[in-house]
Amino acid sequence: MREPLIYDRHIGDQKPETLFHKNACPFCNYHDTENIIKTKSDMIWTRNKYPTLLDSGQTVLIETADHEANMSNYPPEKQVEVFQFAWECWQEMKNSGKYRSVLVYKNQGPLSGGSIEHAHLQLVGLTKRDGYEYWTPETLQGMSVLEKGKLAVNLSKYPNVGLMEFNVLGADQTAETIREVALMTQNVIKYLMSQHHMYSYNLFFFDREDGLQVHIVPRFIVSPYLVGYDLAQLFTEDVLEEYRTAFLAYLKHPTPIDPEKKDGWF
Repeated sequence: MREPLIYDRHIGDQKPETLFHKNACPFCNYHDTENIIKTKSDMIWTRNKYPTLLDSGQTVLIETADHEANMSNYPPEKQVEVFQFAWECWQEMKNSGKYRSVLVYKNQGPLSGGSIEHAHLQLVGLTKRDGYEYWTPETLQGMSVLEKGKLAVNLSKYPNVGLMEFNVLGADQTAETIREVALMTQNVIKYLMSQHHMYSYNLFFFDREDGLQVHIVPRFIVSPYLVGYDLAQLFTEDVLEEYRTAFLAYLKHPTPIDPEKKDGWF
């Protein structure tokens, strides 16, 4: 039986929200200095002011001071800087001895499950739970898209939500491999947004076999098969092959993102 995480609604009711209403952004000109753990350039790693999960240490990495910037439009060096700082903070949490497991993920866009538009990552330490207890490593396996040195990309054959999910896999934790993972993750995000108008997505980070690996999930209104029966869906092999070919073509000839498009379908 799957044991749920326990959510404190009384704290949740106090959380700010900027994705659907034009409320003041708490991450612009960040003021809660008493919660700051570490800073680097314009990035801030801070304790979450609204820790809604019981038995946890919830932190947020504010990626940039620029409210309009995110992984779809960062300069390459900024994208790398965010990943390397996130890795540093993640390892610090893991090595603290305070947590049984530490989860790192990102919400971006109105369908991603987040509440704040300003670009940020979540680093959540669970004191009593193994956050990977129900996660299956097969999620990171799939149709090979490319392999280059210590970097590999595939289309998951065992997706979490369904249809088309990318994996960007680094073989070690060196700065150069983290750099390559960061840049390729940005390429996938730009591809999904420019070619499929998928402006909502999640990133899930895994530290496996001493390497940084990222599972990229485009978000849309989920299927009732998933909601009711925990059954994800997957495209047929020939369609996955089409997307594999299309992504490789995109890498050679990137096309711009149309900001007027809305979250769409494949």
